[in-house]
Amino acid sequence: MSRNHIACGGTPESRKNHWETPKKEYGILHRVFHFGVDAAASDSNHKCPIYYTEHTDGLRNGWAFFDGQSDIPLCVFCNPPYDLKEEFLEKAFIQSRDYGVRSVLLLPANTDAKWYHTYAKVAQVWQLEGRINYELDGQVPTYINKNNKEVKAGNSKGSSLFIFGPNVVPIIRNMTWQEIEALAA
Repeated sequence: MSRNHIACGGTPESRKNHWETPKKEYGILHRVFHFGVDAAASDSNHKCPIYYTEHTDGLRNGWAFFDGQSDIPLCVFCNPPYDLKEEFLEKAFIQSRDYGVRSVLLLPANTDAKWYHTYAKVAQVWQLEGRINYELDGQVPTYINKNNKEVKAGNSKGSSLFIFGPNVVPIIRNMTWQEIEALAA
């Protein structure tokens, strides 16, 4: 089985914290938010010129980077490792509160989770229509289904954006990708 095939029924434990944001969806978000920092990336999948890996650690280091032309920090993008979503939400909240950092976190839409409601009270949340097909090594993984056909591995949950920053009004909105694209116009 190739490394981009996964067993039917779930992501291997060794890969579950390495899902990548697809280029198309990231491109739409970047046109709206103009990201300058990727808070949870790798050397091979970072989306911004300034980025943190598991070794440089976006949880231990600050997110307030400046472009030299403004006193407003660069906007941060973060698709955190699945097992660290609460820690990255807390970091985004603190960076916003203490340093005025604007950040956008792409997370599972786990509306039944305590963390979701805790941070929805202090962030703007966009519930995204449809499901994102996350990637591993730049490709959507496939699996062999029970009919012995190769199919793309789908995301089993919807996704949400948690937006932190100065003057962000906590509200939960349902958003389509077309509505998000229109914000960039």
